[in-house]
Amino acid sequence: MFALPLLSGALQMQIILSVAITYSIDADDRITDWSADYSKFALMNDGLELIDGTIRGHRLWHFIADSDTRLIYRQMLDHVRKGRPLSFNFRCDGPNARRHLTMSISGAEDGAVCFTVNTVATADREYQPLLDRRFPRTEDEVPFCSWCNKSCVGANRWHEVEDGVQESGLIDADRMPILDPVICEACYELRQSAI
Repeated sequence: MFALPLLSGALQMQIILSVAITYSIDADDRITDWSADYSKFALMNDGLELIDGTIRGHRLWHFIADSDTRLIYRQMLDHVRKGRPLSFNFRCDGPNARRHLTMSISGAEDGAVCFTVNTVATADREYQPLLDRRFPRTEDEVPFCSWCNKSCVGANRWHEVEDGVQESGLIDADRMPILDPVICEACYELRQSAI
């Protein structure tokens, strides 16, 4: 991915994935292995904190910020550890691109789990500073679904980033709010129905 299960949006994609990115956890949910392309991707996307030895041995839960997403991942892990692989689509956008990805999760008899991420489609977009990790930030937060990559504006109104920035009056802002990684209601219901 890229970033462990979305790393709650912490790592935004800026390149096109041309190979599968994989990582694995053991029966205690500790990260044990990842593909060489995972580390390359992390480096190319300002994810220095996510390369090689820096993630080994950390529990998966260290990288998932919100409780609803943790719950979904716990349910998915329980599902695959019972011998039922899962696959689902999600987004992992960058400041200049929309990325549609598929994650496949499979379990092994010893309780280990492998995550594999493949690109489904990419599309260029006008630069979106809200998605740029290096863009200056305010103290304010904006809910951001780490599954569909939409931002929440107002009372549970989820929009593509471009529309949300426009509606929030941030279009020409010199600082952006902090992204608060969550799962929107639509994505939560979709994931629940698949498990």
